[in-house]
Amino acid sequence: MPTERKIETVKELTDLLSRSSVVVGTNYRGLRVSEVTALRKQLREQGIEMHVIKNTLFARAAAAVGKPEMSELCEGPTAIVVGFDDPVAPVKTVVEYQRTARNTFVARSAYLDGQVYSGSQLIEIATLPPREVLLGEVAGALASPIMTFAYFLQATVQEFVGLVDARAEQSAAAA
Repeated sequence: MPTERKIETVKELTDLLSRSSVVVGTNYRGLRVSEVTALRKQLREQGIEMHVIKNTLFARAAAAVGKPEMSELCEGPTAIVVGFDDPVAPVKTVVEYQRTARNTFVARSAYLDGQVYSGSQLIEIATLPPREVLLGEVAGALASPIMTFAYFLQATVQEFVGLVDARAEQSAAAA
């Protein structure tokens, strides 16, 4: 029989998951309290939350928000890192912490855009440039053919004007 505390925890997790853009499942075993506190502070400064959860309660909350595949993030003792705006920023922060801290912290998997990504894929996601840079690259790629077309049109008009001028000079010299 579920206790009132567990029901409230599931409600809180359901709210958290419904607002999230990315959820990263991590293994926090072996971390000292000071290391967890430092990581949470670093995440909080970026608007990212970290929660130690019970796997069964997390699975219920994931099912409640219509994302049952999210429960794959939980294996053994799990802490979830939840991001709300930019989905890549939490992944970058967690992977960077994992790389630099040299402790037992491991980002196991993440749920992003309806898909579960493994730890090795998280490293690839973390190397992506920021969203603004990607949008700039797409805009540049779209603008490039248009600029090339405009240049060719301008060059064709200039060549035509040059031919008309040459013909006019030739006609003036013959007369």
